[in-house]
Amino acid sequence: MKRLFTIMVAAVCLASCGGGDGDDAPNPAEQKAAYNRQAIIGKWVNRYSAPEGTNDFKEVADHDTLQFFTDGTYRWAYEKSAISGTGNYSVDDVYLKTRTLVYYISFGSDYMKLDEVGFRLSGKSYRYYRFQ
Repeated sequence: MKRLFTIMVAAVCLASCGGGDGDDAPNPAEQKAAYNRQAIIGKWVNRYSAPEGTNDFKEVADHDTLQFFTDGTYRWAYEKSAISGTGNYSVDDVYLKTRTLVYYISFGSDYMKLDEVGFRLSGKSYRYYRFQ
C-alpha cells in the first residue's frame, strides 16, 4: 500500500510538471526578426529615393542594387558606374545594420523600405523592390 501511494504521488508530481503554462509561446519581436532575416535575402533595386528632409518618394536616374546572402554578407552596386562593395550585415525585428550604417527596416507588399537612423543621415528613406 505504501508503495502504491508513493507511485501515485510521483505520477501526480510528474503530471503537474508538464508543459502548457505558456512559457513556450514565441516572442513577437523574435518572430518579426526571423521574418525580416528571411525576407531580406535576395537582390533588391532602388527605384525611388526621398530627397533629404522629406518622406516624399521621387524617381531617380541611377538605380542602386543591394544583394543579401544567407551567410550574413551583402553586395551593393551603382548600376551606372563601376562603384560597388561588399560587407556584413545583421537584421533584427526593426533594424538592418551594416558596418557603418543603421536603417529602420520595414516591408510592404512589394518593397523593402529603409529609413536611415543615426548621426548625420537621419531622415532619408529608400524603397527597394525585389529584382527579378
